[in-house]
Amino acid sequence: MMSSNRGRNNFILQARILTFFVGFFYLFAWTFVISVRPLQPAGVVVVCLSPWNKSASES
Repeated sequence: MMSSNRGRNNFILQARILTFFVGFFYLFAWTFVISVRPLQPAGVVVVCLSPWNKSASES
């Protein structure tokens, strides 16, 4: 009974950490979308694809 209670508390802790990271990432993504919205869609596509192009050119 003691071990199952400890495992449950560990799962709750992991769930809280996961929820915190998901909320933080969602807030960052929403801020990014709001800051990029005035730009042209082509600019947004270039910004989204630039990391992929960089990694492809390096490899």
